[in-house]
Amino acid sequence: EINSKYVAVMKVQEWLNEGRSEKQIFLSWNAGERAKKCGKGTNKHGVKYDSCSYITKALTAYAQ
Repeated sequence: EINSKYVAVMKVQEWLNEGRSEKQIFLSWNAGERAKKCGKGTNKHGVKYDSCSYITKALTAYAQ
């Protein structure tokens, strides 16, 4: 638990140091570091995803 929190904090700090915005950080966290824009669909394993909705919810929670 402590190790995973440490890794998460360090990764977010790295992205902040790169100049990423909150929106870009949430996208990278949800869709992967190489993601350039959010998307919605079903992956090759049949799992639905909606990174646009995730970002909206995350930004709302972050603002509170």
